[in-house]
Amino acid sequence: MRYVPYSELGGRSNVVVDGSATEGTLLTLSHWPHSGTPPGLKADLSAQSAFAYLDRPDHHVPAELVSNNHVDEDGLVGIFALADPERAQQHRARLVEIARAGDFETTTDRVAARLAFAVAELAADGAGYDTLLDRLPGMLEDPGSVRDLWVAEDERLAADLAAIDAGAATVTEHPDLDLSVVRADRVLHLVALHGVIRGFCVLELVPGRPRLRYRYESWVQYVSRRPRPRVDLRPLADRLSAEDVVRWRSGAPGDLTPSCVPTGESALGLAQLEAAVVGHLRNAPAAWDPYDAA
Repeated sequence: MRYVPYSELGGRSNVVVDGSATEGTLLTLSHWPHSGTPPGLKADLSAQSAFAYLDRPDHHVPAELVSNNHVDEDGLVGIFALADPERAQQHRARLVEIARAGDFETTTDRVAARLAFAVAELAADGAGYDTLLDRLPGMLEDPGSVRDLWVAEDERLAADLAAIDAGAATVTEHPDLDLSVVRADRVLHLVALHGVIRGFCVLELVPGRPRLRYRYESWVQYVSRRPRPRVDLRPLADRLSAEDVVRWRSGAPGDLTPSCVPTGESALGLAQLEAAVVGHLRNAPAAWDPYDAA
């Protein structure tokens, strides 16, 4: 297939990867909420759905154009898989991990993490898919060629991986709530932190800077396991505001990664905060369902 910017499709037959359908879309390969991706092609990552499409000729559609409505690592890998399938298959495992590191901020492939950092840096500097698709093959063949794009982030990751190995973080899991409670003396790099926790809801108990957040996995149609449905954190923010010396704010359940955080240095005891969070998650009703109707 050939990549064409989303705004230039003009109703021509197309496949959309990691986004939402538009005029002329014959197939959507996306983990986005209610995307309508065929059951046989659904996966945790949109990039995995794109590779599944390559594996399943029975799902192929008569479209020569592929596109996406936003720029990120998962979208890049999915588009690359359809636009350059032979080369993509050669690097399939690493490409999937680049998408995972970009979207979910977790991977066991350090090189993939570095390349995800590089893609993010290029995108932040304004690179679109045309540029990224042109550069990706060289990055895959020689990750060191873009070291200047990933080295700073990688050094921070290395420091926090070492800190975690040295016992800098204590993790308590609440499987029934899909919650991981992390006690640490500082905010840790998410790729390092996500490698040692299981919950898709995370309470980071950093003194003065606590944060409760939902991971991106709980926004999409995650397949390999079913996240516990999100609850609305805004009533919790109101309660904590009444008990703290600073106000708390929270995003809506349908935000990509809603968090509940203090607007200044919190004076709440960490045990008090954990009890409030556990109680709210246990008693609040489900408020988000990204899955397609059965």
